[in-house]
Amino acid sequence: MNNLLVINFEMNDASPVLGWQNRVVNELAVHYDHVVVFTQKNSIAHPPEKITIVELPKIFSRFPIRWLGGRMLYSVWFIPYQVKYRFRVCFIHMSHLWAFRFFPAFKLSGIRVLLWYAHGSVKNKLKLAHRCVDRVITSTPEGFRLPSAKKVIIGQGIDVEMYDPARLANVVKNDLIYVGRITERKRVHVILELFGELVKRSGDKTIKLKLIGPVMNADDERYLQNLQIRAQELQVSSQVDFIGPLPPEQIPSKYMGVALHINLSQTGSMDKTIMEALAMGCPVITSNEAVKETLSGHPELFVDSDASVESLTTSVMTVLARVKQGDYTIAEFRNLIVGKNDLPSYISKIQHNLADLSNYEKNTIDN
Repeated sequence: MNNLLVINFEMNDASPVLGWQNRVVNELAVHYDHVVVFTQKNSIAHPPEKITIVELPKIFSRFPIRWLGGRMLYSVWFIPYQVKYRFRVCFIHMSHLWAFRFFPAFKLSGIRVLLWYAHGSVKNKLKLAHRCVDRVITSTPEGFRLPSAKKVIIGQGIDVEMYDPARLANVVKNDLIYVGRITERKRVHVILELFGELVKRSGDKTIKLKLIGPVMNADDERYLQNLQIRAQELQVSSQVDFIGPLPPEQIPSKYMGVALHINLSQTGSMDKTIMEALAMGCPVITSNEAVKETLSGHPELFVDSDASVESLTTSVMTVLARVKQGDYTIAEFRNLIVGKNDLPSYISKIQHNLADLSNYEKNTIDN
């Protein structure tokens, strides 16, 4: 049997943040007899025939069971699935905590584990997860900052068919856009401040700022409310469009009329929305160091993370002027993604690593 176990956060193709996890599973399923997905939340009522989705039981993680070693019960819970499907490999997509929660079961079953992690944060639980897996794949060197011989860099996986600039009409490009979670760490407030300064300097009352993305908790909700108040104080509330969360397939159309994507995130890893903007042929101004190499041909698009609002506004105005002059082409930005950071190449690289781990285990048994 050639079956694959996948563990992820959520199976929901309409999720504004995690919708791509479902797409990755569907693409991987092409290469296997069957794929079983352990997920923390499932919204897929009727998965394809080759895919079985199982919500992870929450009871083992609840008090007081978790304080009594309840999380180790996941390994016992896993036994019937291993008996039925005989997994040789497991792909943990983002949800790294499960690497050590299932470690006893995987170790006893001889299952090799591939982890995808792409975030600048390095905490003790990541260090523990790293010890429990056989290989880590990530988008850039900054996406996994632990020194490790297990690390393999594979880039991102952008759906270039969905993010296709040919779908948009040839209209005047004037607006700015941000796509991502509305949270302080993403520094959306700085984007709002520079937009206010941009409107003040240019006197342009037609330019818009589109803010697309969800709030995830009460802190984010308060942050959003403060942004809305600040937009009024800056007298640009009529020009700032708080669009909120959208399913992935609706985002490309929002690039209609957009001249520039702005991302000043401090997550320290390659932000997927930056790569989606580039796939749309849209220039991106960013302070995200993980994409500095990608944008090396356009140093004017990279700004210092501690730059002042005044300096950032000058950079934005310079790039907007170049857009209006026709200095940029859609193809030059899209070519940074196609064949390098697109979904087919991403899936191919994941599958290559899974096959390598699976064959290693098989050869070990044979020998």
